[in-house]
Amino acid sequence: MQAQRLPPGIVERPRLLTRLADARQATCVLIQGPAGSGKTILALQWRAELIPHGHDCAWCMTGAGDDAGHLLENLYASLDRVDPAIARECAALYAPGDGIVNADHIAIALLNGLARHPRPLVLFIDDYHHVTDRWMHAIVQTLLDFAPPHLRLAIVSRTAPPLALARVRDAGALVELHFSDLRFTFSETHALLRARDPGVARRDVRLLYDQTGGWGAGLRLAALHPQPGGGAALRRTPLQHADDFEAYFDREILARMPAAERDAIARMSAPHRFSDALAAELLGMEAGMALMDQLRRDNVFLLPAESGTRELWWRFHPLFRDVMQQRFRLFTQAEQRDTHARLGRWFGQRKLLPEAVRHCVAAGQPEVAADWVECHARSMFVVGEMRPLVRAVAMLPLALMDTRGSLRLWVAWAQLCYRQLDDCRASIALLAAGTLRDDGDARSQRTLLEGCLAIQSEDTDAGERLVTALAQLPAGPDAMLAGGRRNILGWLHIHQGRFEAARSLLDQPPLLLGDGTPLLNSAFGALQSRCMLGYAHLREGDLRQAEDILHDVLNTSDRSIGMFSEPACNAASFLAAVWYEGNQLDRLHTVLEPRFNVIERVALPEALVCAALPRIRLSALEGNQEEALSELDRLEEQIGRRQLVRARGYVLAERARMLLRIDRRDAAAHSLTQLEALAEGQPTPHAATGRELLGLALSTRAYALKSSGDAERALSILQGLALSGTYAGQTRRSVQLEAGIALLLEQLGFSDQACRRMEGILSAARKSSLVRSLLDLGTAVLDLGDVAHRTGLLTPGSSFYLEHLKVQNALAGRRTPTATTLARPDAPSERERDILQTLALTMSNKRVAQTLAISPETVKWHLKNIYAKLGVYGRDDAVAKARALGWLQGPGEGSSMQRYSQEGLVL
Repeated sequence: MQAQRLPPGIVERPRLLTRLADARQATCVLIQGPAGSGKTILALQWRAELIPHGHDCAWCMTGAGDDAGHLLENLYASLDRVDPAIARECAALYAPGDGIVNADHIAIALLNGLARHPRPLVLFIDDYHHVTDRWMHAIVQTLLDFAPPHLRLAIVSRTAPPLALARVRDAGALVELHFSDLRFTFSETHALLRARDPGVARRDVRLLYDQTGGWGAGLRLAALHPQPGGGAALRRTPLQHADDFEAYFDREILARMPAAERDAIARMSAPHRFSDALAAELLGMEAGMALMDQLRRDNVFLLPAESGTRELWWRFHPLFRDVMQQRFRLFTQAEQRDTHARLGRWFGQRKLLPEAVRHCVAAGQPEVAADWVECHARSMFVVGEMRPLVRAVAMLPLALMDTRGSLRLWVAWAQLCYRQLDDCRASIALLAAGTLRDDGDARSQRTLLEGCLAIQSEDTDAGERLVTALAQLPAGPDAMLAGGRRNILGWLHIHQGRFEAARSLLDQPPLLLGDGTPLLNSAFGALQSRCMLGYAHLREGDLRQAEDILHDVLNTSDRSIGMFSEPACNAASFLAAVWYEGNQLDRLHTVLEPRFNVIERVALPEALVCAALPRIRLSALEGNQEEALSELDRLEEQIGRRQLVRARGYVLAERARMLLRIDRRDAAAHSLTQLEALAEGQPTPHAATGRELLGLALSTRAYALKSSGDAERALSILQGLALSGTYAGQTRRSVQLEAGIALLLEQLGFSDQACRRMEGILSAARKSSLVRSLLDLGTAVLDLGDVAHRTGLLTPGSSFYLEHLKVQNALAGRRTPTATTLARPDAPSERERDILQTLALTMSNKRVAQTLAISPETVKWHLKNIYAKLGVYGRDDAVAKARALGWLQGPGEGSSMQRYSQEGLVL
């Protein structure tokens, strides 16, 4: 038998064909999905792959209204095309018009014929949902139960066949592909649409994929009608070719349903998702359960929906739901409002707030929607369920904010959580002047809100102004108030350098909610407290304690509330700083890369800096200076959007030092001038932020003077900084400051004084396990340590630690990847070549984005793919390896970079 060629324009499904190819021991393969999901085409593709590999394939078609006689004739005919001997015996047992007397006789005769067939055989029964005759089901069931080893049945059906499959399933002999498996992936969608239109834009593919949910027939219907104007027209229309879709559903699905069932499905299309319990509420217990059983049995475009609970939730395919919602809108206004009101009440009782608010508003009951928000908002907030709370509040009419001040409070919290800090300040001002000002609980909430805003703004001055109000918060079992007071004051103590007071506050057992469960998540939870406790140890210089605490927080957060939760992101960020300081550089990628994009959005400002700077320094350490500078640009954009003054100081200091190391003095001087202006512009220079920025500015100025040869002035600045007590209690900064002074003394010829300082420096570093604070000063600090050791000025402990630092320095020096460690990688795409070309021109990510007319996020995405393909860490190594592989050309040589050069955008 020759393999049948597939129709032109059909895309192969290797993902699914692989699963089918692995089904060598299966007795039955069930391909089940709604109309247009590609069941038959997939079965044909599998059949085409089986035949060249020594399998015989029989294809039995079924049709609507076929009786047992027609079905058996089709079955015999399909087997005759493989081997007439297979069905010869059973054909003699049944003649058309006689009716089936005993299904077992026919099935056993068929099994005898199949057993004698010498080759593996797959019997396909297409459109099995047309089979309604009980005798035919009995024959197929017997074939399943007693199938010889070389026989497989492949059943293709829209609905679940009424066969007993549990035994086959339990034996591992059943392979099932359902609608969720049959849906096209994005790459398959791209291939399908490109086969019809080679010039289709990727963004248009994404839009159609999102609209159709990967439903094959929906993709084909949409692709049959290219829109005038291309992608722009496509993006304006939420549902393409609605008439075509509606006609398809009417013909294939709805025409076969009673009118009452169609109306029930239309009502079920009102919510985005539904369960058996919701169906019972909306339609009545008996009717609701019957409909859900029918939908599952007939596979009426039913998809599983995420719920986060053990209860099973479902949703309709988006296009099918759109069609059914059109029918729902034909109901009377009273019927629609009644449906939405019942849904709003049902969702509200189950604390599913966004759905409750949406349906109450649609029912014309905004006050009821507000009632549900006020009922559930606080309990959702304290356990960190901010996303659904924010969505619910956003759906309320704005007019309600003027009459219900508590709603404005939750709006303000939402603005804070999404880092809309200016909007949050405006909301706080409205709260202070509005109806809540005499409400004690509201004042307490506002105090917490202002404290959290101070944390997110790095505004220690504002934090200090709240100390009295925080102390006056009512005492009692309220976990939200107690946790808020604890974390806000703990944060303030850390930045004031009062580490013992911070530890005393933060190192406490978890607070308990009203139901007795510990408050772990949210800004007031125990995990956030532990994160700040770890940060306190990090700032103080106790890295061992910091690592133990933060590692425990990270594991607990990942396990209990997810790796992208705020506590997990904060813990990972602070751990990155600990591991960088300890020279555990390989661990940085592991802890940061999976969640760094989320860290940028949700982490505390301190955590963002602690995560970003080690990544940047690691890139520089590996020789990727341009990559490091580009990441600094990205960090500066992040903190600029959040208006973080202290964090900006760290970026400017880091940039100035990095530029000085690569001898770009003019650019370094500009960054240093900006840093000094930032420090001088602080309204309260002696407060925590002002002192920290001044320390950064002075130490960076000293670094610049040293690099320019003015060691005397540099030494004077650092000695004054040491006498000021700015870094009192902060071992890491104090050690680095002392080491800087020692190196300047050595440079100026005061070698004896410099060597005597090395004992205290190494002793303090050993006690706190500091590594990078010294190694980042360069090998001169190790050389000075050797001199101190030779002159007998070091204790055995300090000498031992000096050797440890040398080993760590050697380890760090071996991190730079080489271009010869990997096999030749796959060639880059045209876009990747363009980006490599811009890297060779030392462009920043932002400049690359402007040049190539793409977003910075797209640049970053391409860079990650390029680095993975080349097996490198950063842009400098990528350029070097790309040159070695012959991937890079001069601007304009066979690359789309030519047009950028001609337009003056590159050179």
